[in-house]
Amino acid sequence: MSRRLLGEGAAIAGARSARRLRKTRQAVLSDGDLFPAGSVTVDGMKNYGNYSAEKLLAYAAAVTGGQGLEIGRVFAESLREQYGRPVKAQNVLQYESGGLSADVGGDSVLVGTAAFLTKLGVRLRDVHGMENAVFVVINSQLAGAFNLTYHPTAQTYGALHALSRLRIKPLLATRDFNISPAMVESLFELRNGATADEEGGRAFEMTEPSYVKDDAVCGILSHDGITPFTQMLQAADKLAGAVRANLALGAFSGVCGILLVFYLAFLFTVTALTPKNILLYLVLWYVPVFFITFHTRKKY
Repeated sequence: MSRRLLGEGAAIAGARSARRLRKTRQAVLSDGDLFPAGSVTVDGMKNYGNYSAEKLLAYAAAVTGGQGLEIGRVFAESLREQYGRPVKAQNVLQYESGGLSADVGGDSVLVGTAAFLTKLGVRLRDVHGMENAVFVVINSQLAGAFNLTYHPTAQTYGALHALSRLRIKPLLATRDFNISPAMVESLFELRNGATADEEGGRAFEMTEPSYVKDDAVCGILSHDGITPFTQMLQAADKLAGAVRANLALGAFSGVCGILLVFYLAFLFTVTALTPKNILLYLVLWYVPVFFITFHTRKKY
């Protein structure tokens, strides 16, 4: 198991850490874990006002660019592809209800979901078929909307289902206001309620390294992403299970051996307790241990 993990740039800090990882019941996932770079694209735009498409894209990229959002990178890339001129946003605020506000030049800009803008009293129109749209409001007037498509990758699909088999519930601490438990469960074909959304506004806090600075280190990963993270959890589950089973077998065989020796001594047949017979007894008990250990070498 150690050699396999080392080949993938990972390590588990011993059997005790493997047991701790095996007890995991929630896994905190960020935007990049669910939708790595390149899996979110802009597939359309609607213009509701008198602003050019380049200006709407520049405003959306400016407001979302400095917030660690994947959609900020997507908007910036689309702006570069259209040879647009980037602008700078000031006084950027992010709201838990699913949007951002900022000042761009002399304009007051809101960027967010339909639900976010509806709560602020912005009237939306013609939003049919734009479930994952990001709307842009300039000076309290609806200016445009960008329809985003989230492409589930095979690696993320397999990792989420592996977490489900390990009975680990993904906890979404995402900054992208379009990502929700319902959306993730639908795209990755998970059962209803298989994921949970972080509550209490701690998404930013939980994705910072300082959040776990006082916790025990159970493993090391040299590659980022949900796939190597899930592989480590699977390896820890197999390792902890093998250690527990082997210890149980060793203890059981020891107790059985003591009782057998006592029984033979009680019957005055100690001649049966030859080194050869005792060695054979020990070897027979090691057979299931070898099988259990060999099973951990299979691909997890």
